[in-house]
Amino acid sequence: MPQFLSPALVAFKKQLVGPTPFIEVLISPKPEGFDLRHRDDGPCAETELRPLQISELATWADFTASGAFRPNKSAPNLRRGWRGLARSDEELELALDALYPGALADWFAEGSGRVPATSFREFTSRQTGLYRRIQDLSDFQAGEVAQAVCHPRFCLRRRRWSVPEVPLESPESKSSVPCWEPCALLLEFARRFARIAAEEPKLEEFRLSEIASLKAALRISLNSGLSEVREGDSGHPANPRRLQRLLARLESSSEDLPPSKEI
Repeated sequence: MPQFLSPALVAFKKQLVGPTPFIEVLISPKPEGFDLRHRDDGPCAETELRPLQISELATWADFTASGAFRPNKSAPNLRRGWRGLARSDEELELALDALYPGALADWFAEGSGRVPATSFREFTSRQTGLYRRIQDLSDFQAGEVAQAVCHPRFCLRRRRWSVPEVPLESPESKSSVPCWEPCALLLEFARRFARIAAEEPKLEEFRLSEIASLKAALRISLNSGLSEVREGDSGHPANPRRLQRLLARLESSSEDLPPSKEI
């Protein structure tokens, strides 16, 4: 009996004419199957990489190099230094689903012209309980949330769900895999942000040189990637997504101001 292959895998295999990136994974057709590795390990010899069984990939993808749990498998922090060999089409599909659950189906849906994307307002209008307060965010605030949480620093799926006055993301800025609706991490961040937005402002004035220092400190922290705060802990002041949103706010508020003079 011929093996059944999902339409998504059949379509994806047609793209595999050579080494092909899929989010952070590089897939290369080989005589013995399909070589999978981190895309940054593309030039590495096989002997330089740790061999992983297909059954081990899901566990490997659960943690960062520092041992932190990865609640978002599309975050750009997949560990390097490994190599997997999918010896059949079935194993290739299992491998991709282990590394990026649901991503292959989402990729196929877009290529087939079926675009099940929603909008921020449509999605949040269905929220109840703790998340009902997200509906109170203004269009501008909703855009702040999306731009902070969905920044390429935190997620490599392309946002296809709409936010007022915020452009959709391009494959060049992220990857070929779309995101059709707000994720749990975004909802929790938005809930926390709604509480922050309701607070009374305390510090109302910074000098230009002080704003420049704040922006520099935020960039250093974000670019270091060394935060020990759990990705889903949006209540922590040092949560990287909160820092990203604050940086964007400072950049927006100071972009029309004259440059500061060095002291």
